[in-house]
Amino acid sequence: MPLLRRQLDGRPADQVRRRSGRERRGAGSCRQGRCRTQGVVDPRDVAEVAVEALLDDEHDAAAVTLTGPDLISVPDQVAHLSELLGRPISTVDIPLDVAREHMLANGLHPSVVDVAVRGFQLVRDGGNAVVTDDVERILGRPARSFRTWARDQRGAFLDPLETTLPEG
Repeated sequence: MPLLRRQLDGRPADQVRRRSGRERRGAGSCRQGRCRTQGVVDPRDVAEVAVEALLDDEHDAAAVTLTGPDLISVPDQVAHLSELLGRPISTVDIPLDVAREHMLANGLHPSVVDVAVRGFQLVRDGGNAVVTDDVERILGRPARSFRTWARDQRGAFLDPLETTLPEG
């Protein structure tokens, strides 16, 4: 879950953000009933905010949570990609203990695995169903949506031999 968080006055960034009133929460669900939504942020927005934070002292000691403009579930992201690419794509719900075992077996450090599994659980519990206006406030334009990111990155998902697919 890509978030840019800093601390302000020694308090965790999420406490500062919650008090700021700039966030909107919602409990999402998916067709299988086990996943939740999150405010997926476009990596280009993260990069542009990082540049602003480095170049403008106004953002020093500011706590921000970067999100996209709306809440979306992983199955909904995959459904959009499937539609965009013109081929079926699906998701698989992997139990957390299986994910943990797989990451450890592939050489990830146990502390990294613990953080990843806690993050997965947070999303499953609906704890990442957050949208803020931080991208728009900092950049002066709305955050890009997942659909915009997917459309703009469509070529990265194509087999080099594929030349004609619906534009979506």
